[in-house]
Amino acid sequence: MADPRFFENLGPFTLAQICEKAGIAVPADADAGLLLHDLADLAGAGPRHLTLFSGAATLRDAFAATRAAVCFVPDASSARAKRPEPPQGLILLEVPAIGPAFASVAAMFYPAHSQPRWDQAEAVSPDHKEAVLALVTGVGATVSMVLNPLWGAFSDRTVSRFGRRLP
Repeated sequence: MADPRFFENLGPFTLAQICEKAGIAVPADADAGLLLHDLADLAGAGPRHLTLFSGAATLRDAFAATRAAVCFVPDASSARAKRPEPPQGLILLEVPAIGPAFASVAAMFYPAHSQPRWDQAEAVSPDHKEAVLALVTGVGATVSMVLNPLWGAFSDRTVSRFGRRLP
């Protein structure tokens, strides 16, 4: 449920697509063609959302009350596998690790926001963005090469009320 003014949602995706991306099989009793339109937290999820439950004790009430259609949960072999009874109709997707599974699915819905970018150089000089980046990093390295020994010498000679600084 990201704000559409800032994030472009590429959903909906089918349950089969989500399970494939998470590296798990579609549960036997679930409809592989079920369309999921977005991601949401346990409390804010609705019948067209995918959510996650980490197994944390503080989230058990929210898990028991969620209205989401599908929920990632720790698999049965996990130490966090203890969970309350899920709400009627909630499809549980058991995964070995919640974070990577949810992140891979989030990248499906919001791919433009899953990889960091550095666009400032292009805004300064679109035709020479590589040269701008090289100049900025080169100047930074040169300044550091000169100032680090100077500040180190200054620091070594500093005497405070506690005495001379020792390495």
